[in-house]
Amino acid sequence: MLDALKVVGEFFASGVGVFLLTHFAKKLSFIPLAEGQTVKLRAFAGVLSAVGVVGVSVANGNVGAESLQSAAMAILGLAFTWLTAHTAHKSLTAK
Repeated sequence: MLDALKVVGEFFASGVGVFLLTHFAKKLSFIPLAEGQTVKLRAFAGVLSAVGVVGVSVANGNVGAESLQSAAMAILGLAFTWLTAHTAHKSLTAK
């Protein structure tokens, strides 16, 4: 149970990190992202989410595991991380 909470916490923290990095990237002139570019922003957040999931997997020692459970957890982690970032964006930038 404690391990599951730890993993959920790590994915939640990754999602918040993805939100913050995406929000910060919109402010930088050399990264071609702007407020109205929904598809680009979602793709950018998806890439950052994937990086976050790989980071969590490396930290937990799950990289290179050949099991179906590890692959399913990585997919769920990617979805959870992206959804957390998306929810944070919708909640904090509501007009």
